[in-house]
Amino acid sequence: MIREAAVLVGMALLTAIMIFAHVFSALIEGRFLWALGARDTSNLPAEFGGRVERALRNQIEATAMYVPLAVALLFSHANTLQSASGATVFFVARIVYAPVYWIGIPYLRTLVFGVGLAGLGMMTQPAINAAMSGIIK
Repeated sequence: MIREAAVLVGMALLTAIMIFAHVFSALIEGRFLWALGARDTSNLPAEFGGRVERALRNQIEATAMYVPLAVALLFSHANTLQSASGATVFFVARIVYAPVYWIGIPYLRTLVFGVGLAGLGMMTQPAINAAMSGIIK
C-alpha cells in the first residue's frame, strides 16, 4: 500500500481511538449520561477530560490538513520518497501527540505538533509540483 494511503487509514483509526478516549474521559468524570444525551446544557469537563477533548479537536484539524495533500499526491501519482517520509513523520508525531497532550506536557506537546507540521511540509513540495505541472500542461 502506498504510504500516504496507509497514513490516511491510520489517521482514521487514530481519530476513532481518540473519540473512544473522549467517551472514556466523560465516563470517569461522571459526564457519561450527559455525553450520551443531546448536550443541550453545559457540562464542562474536568482537567483531563478537557485535554482529551482539545486533543480530539486538534486531531480533526490535523486530519483536515493531511487529507488534501495525501489525496492530491495519490490522485496525481506524484507521491515520492519525500512525501512518503513526510507522511510517516506526520503520523508518528500524531501518535505521540495524543498521550503527550492527555498527560499535559505543554512544551513537548508544541514540539511534537511542530514535527507533525514539518512532515506536512515535506509533503507539500511534491503536491505543489504536481499541481503546477497540471496547470502548465
